Amino acid sequence: MKNNSTIQKESASLWLKKLKEADFSALGLSPYHLNYLNRLQAILPHYFSIYEKCFSILFQNLSETEIQKICKQAYIVDYGGGCGFLSLYARAVVGIDSIIYVDMNENSVALTAQIFDYFSLNKPILILGDQKKLAHYCKENSIHLHYLVSTDVIEHIYNLDLFFADIQETFPNLSMVFSTGSNPYNSHIRKKLEAYMIEDELKGTDTSSAFLAQRKKYIETHFNLSSYETLQLAICTRGLIFPEVHAAVLKYQESTQFPLENSNAYECCDPNTGSWTERILPLKEYKNILKKHAFEVRFVRGYYAEERTLPLKSLFFKFLNFCIRCSGPLGFLIAPYMYLKINIKK
Repeated sequence: MKNNSTIQKESASLWLKKLKEADFSALGLSPYHLNYLNRLQAILPHYFSIYEKCFSILFQNLSETEIQKICKQAYIVDYGGGCGFLSLYARAVVGIDSIIYVDMNENSVALTAQIFDYFSLNKPILILGDQKKLAHYCKENSIHLHYLVSTDVIEHIYNLDLFFADIQETFPNLSMVFSTGSNPYNSHIRKKLEAYMIEDELKGTDTSSAFLAQRKKYIETHFNLSSYETLQLAICTRGLIFPEVHAAVLKYQESTQFPLENSNAYECCDPNTGSWTERILPLKEYKNILKKHAFEVRFVRGYYAEERTLPLKSLFFKFLNFCIRCSGPLGFLIAPYMYLKINIKK
């Protein structure tokens, strides 16, 4: 008789095939979202391995019977779910009946609904918003949450202190797993992410103007200052959202002292949404924030995708993964990403 792990692997292979062969152009998506899904289709095995590891960490030390009970009875949150592939994996591969998908982007929420309809799957509960909207929905519907999974999100949350304060107040028994590519110990990844930060801050992207230019325009619109003052204030408010930029300028007008610039030379965020560009936090800072709210955290190393077009590349990444496995904590120096397993401190 097959155990649950074997069944899940077979189901994952089936859904990988379905997703790779899916013709998302039939959904009538914008060119941006269609290109986004096409890029994801090319690297789905890598993401499926991340999803598998997230649930493996979440359900660690639980028996098959306990896991099956959770899948049938518990609500699991996909926080910052993007296009909904993690929710799809949770539903179709893991077999979770009750999923709550949360995202702040209305286009992502709509896209997730379309993808579930495309595959004729029961949609998760879809919430447009953040942890506060999630808390409100759960309170209104008498839902008690115990599990949350999130991939590539924690590095973008503007105020982690506030986020975990809200979680602790509303869902004190929540068990959480986050994955992030912002590994502070991997110097190669750090340089790559810092280049992204410079680009977002100074150049902008196809879908957004440079953050510095946005802050400068905001100050020009709301205040009557010299061009020098405006530029300096825009530079000094890197990493702040518009309300905080406004407060910083008011304080400058009172004191004529420019605010201190962010001590991190690269950190920047979208001043409109507060979403950080791949923020790289030291593990100690994660620990300190979580400790304030009675949470404890365990960090787990991530691994490279071994499935590559060229056999030599595949061998190279298999070797790197072997080194990560065998080197204990030093494996973080070459790990491409990491997981955070967060629980209330006992």
